[in-house]
Amino acid sequence: MKEKKSEFSLKINIETSYINPSNILKWIHLAPSFHIKRFQCDDIKKLKLGVNWSEVDLDSVFMHLKSVQFPIFLEFKDQYENSLLIGIHEKYSFLLFDVYHLENPMDHWIGYAKSFFEDENIGIVAYFYPKNDLFWQTNVDPGQYELYGKPLVGVKLRPINKVRNLIDRRSLPGFPNEYRNLWFGSTWKMIYGQKYFQFISKEQLCSYSDAYEIKKLNANAIEITLFEDLEEYETIESRTIQKNFREFMRIDQIVEHLENNDENV
Repeated sequence: MKEKKSEFSLKINIETSYINPSNILKWIHLAPSFHIKRFQCDDIKKLKLGVNWSEVDLDSVFMHLKSVQFPIFLEFKDQYENSLLIGIHEKYSFLLFDVYHLENPMDHWIGYAKSFFEDENIGIVAYFYPKNDLFWQTNVDPGQYELYGKPLVGVKLRPINKVRNLIDRRSLPGFPNEYRNLWFGSTWKMIYGQKYFQFISKEQLCSYSDAYEIKKLNANAIEITLFEDLEEYETIESRTIQKNFREFMRIDQIVEHLENNDENV
């Protein structure tokens, strides 16, 4: 079976205090060739199935949401079904773009992600997953891999009963581990801001020798590209670099430590 592939997914973690109508409208306006047509919010009955964006008053939406418990999700779609999902949580929130139709060069989207760290200095971490890889790096059903002809090389299986196995998610090189909705993982391109360095130091991130490129964007942010070509994400070489980065940074151990100590970070 052939899957419908996005060009890429871009997810940006920021503090929830920055989520407001003014900033959302600015982020939508600055996103490359992203012209909203539809809006949806499951927490508001009349918006649950989606409405035309021209009918939406975002200030009124936020007034309605004041009495709603976290998490809150706002979804925006353009004419090509490219989407922006904003997940609002208690402390750390996110913007998730799924781009199916790439109208602008990839560099424009990379520049857009960097702007959260260079211009506004509000980004904690941003990361690009090629194609549908964000979905596959969270998928623990080996049957789905078989159905779509995806390789399971190097992936560990664990039995859940006498007849069924599931994938050990931590054996997936790009598995997006999280603590309080803040991302810890390994993928093609990642941008880290100052607030992230309390978890993994800038020096540690910059010391990974197998990355294709590591750039210091400014005093407070770095950009790491693990392998050169986004299209080569499923090669054995790229997966090995991705897995080694994860292990070198001790990503899963860091999340486990944060969960066990439940630190207020």
